[in-house]
Amino acid sequence: MPVISVTRLHVRSWRHLPQVLAATLGSAMQARGAPGCLAVSVLSESWRTYWTRTAWQDEAAMVAFVQAGTHRRIMGRVMLWCDESSVVHWTEAVGALPSWRLAHRRLSEHGRHFPPPRRAGDASASGAFPEPFPAPRARRWRDLRIK
Repeated sequence: MPVISVTRLHVRSWRHLPQVLAATLGSAMQARGAPGCLAVSVLSESWRTYWTRTAWQDEAAMVAFVQAGTHRRIMGRVMLWCDESSVVHWTEAVGALPSWRLAHRRLSEHGRHFPPPRRAGDASASGAFPEPFPAPRARRWRDLRIK
């Protein structure tokens, strides 16, 4: 059954933008050629917020991509460049990319968020944002479908 993956990155500072843009596009190009990749899309929501959607033949193909090449190299740097990152995966009957609205809903409700928010008096933050981040405003010229 196909697996959908959605990520959201919020860049810490404008000075990190060149690295984040290069890493995002490099990772997307790696995904495009990866075995088992069905579709790839990148959205520049604003100057400092970026989303990705990928569809994979199965979880094994997605995991192989995450653990290889450009994606593996940038994973350790994401928290240096970004003050927020979120990811969610789920299975679908169809290997097509979900709408950005559905991607936002899934990420808000079921995503893992790094770093988890700190709540006053709550020693065990669940990783869910107390106030959801806004849905992406997908403008045609900012939505790059790579595959």
